[in-house]
Amino acid sequence: MARNRMIKPEFWEDDKICELSPYARLFFISLWNFADDDGYIEYREKWLKAKCMPYDDIDIRRLLDELSKINRVVINNGIIHIKNFKKHQKIDRANPSKLKPIFDVNFQGKDRKSTRLNSSHSSVSRM
Repeated sequence: MARNRMIKPEFWEDDKICELSPYARLFFISLWNFADDDGYIEYREKWLKAKCMPYDDIDIRRLLDELSKINRVVINNGIIHIKNFKKHQKIDRANPSKLKPIFDVNFQGKDRKSTRLNSSHSSVSRM
């Protein structure tokens, strides 16, 4: 289910966000609408394309790679985590994430740096 989310004015002033292509910026914002209350969303390319960018001929993997390179999303076990999501979104009556436990299973990297889509990580390569 899509949810209302807030875009703070500071979003447009973020140096890392300014490095993104316009489509990647729009895609990043659209991910917020479909992420759960903890900032997790399933990594299903066709579904993401249909929900987030239905009218554009765009490669979702490329957009996610852009977001991963600037450390705004992390991908593990077929789950995307939007970093700092809860810092920027005020959620009333938040529901606990059902995806977080799946994301956390065998996560590699103590500091949770982003997993690039072109890596050999098993959850990404199976998509």
